[in-house]
Amino acid sequence: MIWTLYLALQTLVMVVLAVFVIAHRRKNRISFGVGNDPTMERKVRIFGNHNEYTPMHLILLAAIEGSGGPILLIHCLGGSFLLGRLFHILALSTKKGYGNSRAIGMILTLTVLIISAVILLVRVI
Repeated sequence: MIWTLYLALQTLVMVVLAVFVIAHRRKNRISFGVGNDPTMERKVRIFGNHNEYTPMHLILLAAIEGSGGPILLIHCLGGSFLLGRLFHILALSTKKGYGNSRAIGMILTLTVLIISAVILLVRVI
């Protein structure tokens, strides 16, 4: 069950992002929402963005492994997605919030999702 390695790693990333949100809330006494704090909004969106893409990736990865997908392929998909998410988080954590890191992050993220979906379609057909 190789996909569970990536489940664990992505969970740790999620927890770290949650801690950043919680720490900023406590420091700035923001109990709900983002207040009028652009930094809080950025941290909430980084957390949300990670959690919007990651579940589908993990489901796809589990399905590929469950259908007998090669170990190397599963590691390539899981590692590339994780790397993509980390690039994206890094880019959004800066004041600018854009640039090569963000583009690389989204390209890796979406490419892995597309490849994973196509692999499953081919395996089913």
